[in-house]
Amino acid sequence: MPNYLSKTFILNKKSLLNEIDIYENYTGVWRSWYRGGHRMTEVNYTEGNEDGAEKRWHENLNLKINRTWLDGEKHGKEVSWYKNGSKEFEIDWKKNEKHGKELRWSQKGNIEVEINWRNGEKSGKEIVWFENGIKKIETSWKDGQKHGKDIIWRQNSNKEVEFEFRHGEEDGSAIQWYQNGKKEFLEYFNKGKIVYSRYWNEDGTLNKKEFFDPNGELYKRELFEKGKLVKTEVDFGKQNDNE
Repeated sequence: MPNYLSKTFILNKKSLLNEIDIYENYTGVWRSWYRGGHRMTEVNYTEGNEDGAEKRWHENLNLKINRTWLDGEKHGKEVSWYKNGSKEFEIDWKKNEKHGKELRWSQKGNIEVEINWRNGEKSGKEIVWFENGIKKIETSWKDGQKHGKDIIWRQNSNKEVEFEFRHGEEDGSAIQWYQNGKKEFLEYFNKGKIVYSRYWNEDGTLNKKEFFDPNGELYKRELFEKGKLVKTEVDFGKQNDNE
C-alpha cells in the first residue's frame, strides 16, 4: 500500500490544487499543481521532514521561491521572486535561524532593505532605502541589540534624527533636525539615563536647556528668547551635580 494519497481540493477561487498527503516518516518528493496543470510546489522529504530543495512557482510559470532544508530546518539560501520575475528577497539561513545577509527589493528592482544576521540575531548594519534609492535608515546592531549609531534621513537626503546606543541603551547624543537642516534638539544620555537636553527654534536660535539628575529626573530648566536667557526654573529637591 503506498504511503501517500492523491487528492484534489479548492486552493482559492481561481485554482484547484492536486497534492500528495505526507504521512509520518514519508521519504520522497511532494508536488502540487495549478488547475491548468502548471507546477505549483515541489518539496523533498526525508522521513517526514523537509530535507533538500523546495521550489514554488507563480501561475505564470515564473519561479516564486527556491530554498533548501536540512532535517526540517531552513538551511542555506532562500530566494523569492515577484510574479514579474524580479527578485523579492534573499535570506541566508543556518539551522532555521537567519545567519548572514537578508536583502529585499521592490517590484521595480530597487534595493529596499539590507540586514546582517548572526545566529538569529541582528548583528552589524541594517539599512533601509527609499524607493528612489536614497538611504532612509541605518542602524548598527550587536548580538540583537542596537549598538552604535541609529540614523534616519528625509527624502531630500537631510538627516532627520541620529541616536547613539550601547548594548541596547541610549548612550551618547540624540539629535533631531528641522526640515530646513537646522538642529531642533540635542539630548545626551548615559547608560539609558538622560543627562541634559538643548532645544532650538526653527531659525536656529536657542529655545531652552534642561538638566537631569543621575536618575534621569528633571531638576532645572532654562528658557531663552531670541537666544537670550529670560527665565530659570529650578527644583531644589533634585541633585544638581549634572549641570
